[in-house]
Amino acid sequence: MFGMDAVDECEVIARRIVSEFERPVVLAGREVFSTASVGVVLADSEHYHKADDLLRDADHAMYCTKQQGRQGYTLFSHQLRIDQADQLALETELRRALEEEGQLVPYYQPFIAAATGALAGFETLVRWQHPQRGLVSPGVFLPVAEESGLITRLDRYMINAACAQLQAWRAEGRVGEGIALHINLSSANFRDPDLVGWIGERIAHYRLPPAMLHLEITESALIDQPEAAATAMQALHGLGVRLALDDFGTGYSALSYLHRYRFDVLKIDQSFVFDLDRKQESVAIVRAILALARALDLEVVAEGVETASQSAMLKEMGCGMLQGFHFVAPAPAWALDWDKLARFAEGRAVWREWSTRFNRWRYDLYAPVYDKVAQGFARHRRRAIGLLNPQPDERVLLVGAGTGLDLDFLVRCRHVAAIDIAPAMLARLRERAGKLGMEVDARVMDGQRLDFPTAASTRWRCTWCWR
Repeated sequence: MFGMDAVDECEVIARRIVSEFERPVVLAGREVFSTASVGVVLADSEHYHKADDLLRDADHAMYCTKQQGRQGYTLFSHQLRIDQADQLALETELRRALEEEGQLVPYYQPFIAAATGALAGFETLVRWQHPQRGLVSPGVFLPVAEESGLITRLDRYMINAACAQLQAWRAEGRVGEGIALHINLSSANFRDPDLVGWIGERIAHYRLPPAMLHLEITESALIDQPEAAATAMQALHGLGVRLALDDFGTGYSALSYLHRYRFDVLKIDQSFVFDLDRKQESVAIVRAILALARALDLEVVAEGVETASQSAMLKEMGCGMLQGFHFVAPAPAWALDWDKLARFAEGRAVWREWSTRFNRWRYDLYAPVYDKVAQGFARHRRRAIGLLNPQPDERVLLVGAGTGLDLDFLVRCRHVAAIDIAPAMLARLRERAGKLGMEVDARVMDGQRLDFPTAASTRWRCTWCWR
């Protein structure tokens, strides 16, 4: 066995290697930055009898470094050996899942046009419903797929399934040619000489307009295969397929990629969106990305939109498309709520968000006038009333009403069901309605127990939230 001196010496060497790679290299008159992912293993006679086994574990340690940020080193350990055994079992099960129907399921997360609320497209995500393990997280099995070389088979499986689904939606009249279907493409595919031909064959087989297919490529994929990526991307553009740069802003050379590679869409990483209403730095970064995209004539999708305030800020900044749980969570094709997707453009969609301030669920109206109404109800009262005034056979679902709500607005609506409204407010509402000679159907309900998607899909016109 090796002692601590040997371990320390290996770590010193690994750190030195990583440090050397941090220095820029001048190529063709330009500075180029690179990173090093190092795997370290100590060759003891108890575990190693063949060089191949040693290289296998060093390779595994190196992949662990890549998963942790692609810069640094990992020392192979007993825990990694245990994890490796589990990964080998998972790899075998993943091979079986790729050969069987029903385990690997495409999930689709819609994204919308910020200006109109109309459906703009879907991102395709893979979920693994394992017969014994249950739902396996992509964060668990995707690294196994990459390390084992199964990622190209998985990508093809998902591309084929997504194209088939897109053909079905077109046949049903649910989507037109303006809808984009985004699918992730890993770097390993760029080593496949048949990639472009196979994608072209799938497009022809399903009779799809090529521009409906958007392949998402991460910055890390461009680091792994820069030359092969450039060649493949040029050929894919030749087919008419569109390309999106995913997780923009998180890598080391994002601007150089825009200069070297031809993209059609930028996807702003969710880490910047998450801090939009918390950090001015995130606001400045997002504004800069949007300005850059406009200058380069690129479309922009903001990922990870989770709150109404984030949505409003991105819309105000001119972001073209929005994606996140604030709108719709990823779901299999059979579970997509097409009625809800249609309500986006009509300004009648319902959102639920936990309010830490009030320690309860908060429901918001998503509408073209949402941001203006939020700035001050009085200035836009007439427009809001016109939006929410129901038809005789419809009802207005008033949600999260507070004491700042304009009572005259309430009583102008023929029927009101008040959710989470304070008893004192309910009494004031009825008193005001009585003075105006109007009847108000109002009641106190517990918003946390309300099956909101069901309620919204009946005859409810829309929701209103005012704090």
